[in-house]
Amino acid sequence: MKFWAGLSRGMAAIALSTLCFAAHAGEITMEMTEPYKPAGIDKVKAQFKDPDGRWFATTGYFAGFCVNTEVLKKRNLPMPASWQDLLNPAYKGQIVMPNAASSGTGYLQVVSLLQMKGEEKGWQFLQELDKNIAQYIKSGSRPCKMASTGEFAIGLSFAFSGVKQIIEGYPIKLVIPSEGAGYETEVSALMKTSQNKADAKQFLDWLLTLDAAQLYGQRAEMSSVPGAKPTPEVLKAGLPADVSTVLFKMDFAASAKNKDRILTEWKSKIER
Repeated sequence: MKFWAGLSRGMAAIALSTLCFAAHAGEITMEMTEPYKPAGIDKVKAQFKDPDGRWFATTGYFAGFCVNTEVLKKRNLPMPASWQDLLNPAYKGQIVMPNAASSGTGYLQVVSLLQMKGEEKGWQFLQELDKNIAQYIKSGSRPCKMASTGEFAIGLSFAFSGVKQIIEGYPIKLVIPSEGAGYETEVSALMKTSQNKADAKQFLDWLLTLDAAQLYGQRAEMSSVPGAKPTPEVLKAGLPADVSTVLFKMDFAASAKNKDRILTEWKSKIER
């Protein structure tokens, strides 16, 4: 979680968290914030805001596969379309994935699979997938970069990392898993203790403007701002016009509550 200074006298006014489930985990407790509904919040989709007005999300990221088309062709490998496809033995040693114990993107991928499949089948899936994984990487973006340079065929990463590599000219195809992509959002809230609430509210209002959305588009693949549209360049790289159509419905409260237990099990069963 990050605290941003108030706009006039340096008093804590706004809390920003990089994870939506941080609110459930206690990083931003409900006692620390007060309800505020910024201009435009009524048009923000329900999955991106607290029904009581204590927080809202402006942007975030979701899982994606970075697939090197030249490596696929060279090795005569099929193009994957889903998580399930990655179990194909033909991909053995050709997939890199973030380590859930050291990467937020890695934990996102693991917890979303456990929620999709249920924990028993989810762990079975991860153990089967492990047979094809060449390396677990500390960084969430590096698997995509390793695929981009041809070190591996497939880098499991987040979608915007793939978009950036495609725009830079690498032979990458962005694949959003057909089962749905696990995602996280960046949350904003008004702090109860703020002594600059007028300035803080003005800033929170600005976060839901199209001007702000243009800035989000430079570093993230999704925006909750009403009317915000991806650029033609980003759409050409493979992002859908409405990313909400490809997102898996995450249980953020469960993601937070079970994180320590899941990571302990990850280290025991998978990590190497």
